[in-house]
Amino acid sequence: MQDLEQKYIPNSGATDTNCAHCFQSLTAADKYCRHCGFPQQGSNTEKRSFIDQVHLKKVDLTKAQHKVRNAAATLYVIAGFTALYGLIVGLGMQEDVSLMIGNIVIAILYLVLGLWSQEKPFIAILCGLILFITFILLNAFLEPDTLYKGVIVKLIIVVFLIKGVVSARQANRIISELPSEKKPVI
Repeated sequence: MQDLEQKYIPNSGATDTNCAHCFQSLTAADKYCRHCGFPQQGSNTEKRSFIDQVHLKKVDLTKAQHKVRNAAATLYVIAGFTALYGLIVGLGMQEDVSLMIGNIVIAILYLVLGLWSQEKPFIAILCGLILFITFILLNAFLEPDTLYKGVIVKLIIVVFLIKGVVSARQANRIISELPSEKKPVI
């Protein structure tokens, strides 16, 4: 905490015309930074409170991003197991080439969604969740016994994907609330 105080309270190297938090230009009359909201002319308590709030949001963001990465990893796992199952069925047990090709196409879809989740995590993971549930229901319609096979694994995957969707939404909200920060120009 003392490092934060030395960094931000008082101006810690920022001139009277620069924000002590984001280093953006300010006028002498600005009580709060127009860019990040830092209480430039506030008390040490107000400045400390601002810094603490930003820190807590960053911690929440890190937690949300971790859950998003887990959901993206789940998409890769689904892709791997779908491709593996397709290869086993297509080349081994039943020698069903059409089923193998179908599973490989589905695996590629999950792989693409996993890659896309790096850029647009909310929509990619949501699409992966919808796709996963759709295939479960489609398989259950075609072969009702498949609904109960591997139900625990299916539930775990659904939970990971739902947590990823919720966390991606939360991360987007936190990012929009975080004040912009800019490194000082030295």
